[in-house]
Amino acid sequence: MIVSGIVQADRMIGRSRTPREAAAQSRADRASGILPHPVDDEIPALPVLWARWATMAATFVAAGSPGGPRIVPSVAWYESAQGGGSTLTLLPGGRAVLSGGMDHSARCATTAALFAGAPHWVADPVLNRRAEQGVLAFCYWWQPVAGGRWFRGESAPPRRFGTAMPGVWTADTVIRTVAGAVARYPNEPGRTAAALLLTAAEVGVVTAGTVHSVFGRRADFDTDGALLQFSLAGLVATVPVTG
Repeated sequence: MIVSGIVQADRMIGRSRTPREAAAQSRADRASGILPHPVDDEIPALPVLWARWATMAATFVAAGSPGGPRIVPSVAWYESAQGGGSTLTLLPGGRAVLSGGMDHSARCATTAALFAGAPHWVADPVLNRRAEQGVLAFCYWWQPVAGGRWFRGESAPPRRFGTAMPGVWTADTVIRTVAGAVARYPNEPGRTAAALLLTAAEVGVVTAGTVHSVFGRRADFDTDGALLQFSLAGLVATVPVTG
């Protein structure tokens, strides 16, 4: 039928990857011997990426910026003023999906290849909204194998889409962003405090004191909002209840 053909073509340009379609494609890939590509140097390891994203989000919230990266429970997201954006979704069992792209990109006729070899759980509910619009440019998934590893199908490296991702590629970039948000010309103590904040986030022991050591010097900074971003990310130190 013509309608059926239109629907099939629509799916081939990547407008959707429903759970049913994802499961069927995953089974077909396994039967055909199609495997994903392991990723070793394109993206930081999931715990590091999550901590850096949360630190950037806390910084933008502290500064009162309406834009910038944000954290909500189990999801980190980012939308840039240039029309790029991405989503990092955590799943049970230590899994995660990172996907995104540019709003103004041409529709990707080979978007289906982004999911080549992907497991069944890489589906619409965990993908960036651009999948439904046919402009998803990259998709990576993290699996807890061999200590944890990113995988991809025929996906472009996220670094090619600079405005689709926040500046989380290196620790130095995050530290400079944090220190620069507090002072136009950061001094060494400011950079050290920013580095300690990032380190605390990476090991999940952020405290109110850690946050105040960076942002508390500015009365117009929202330190409570910054701390909440770390809390939503699960990176705040918990104090055992005694007695």
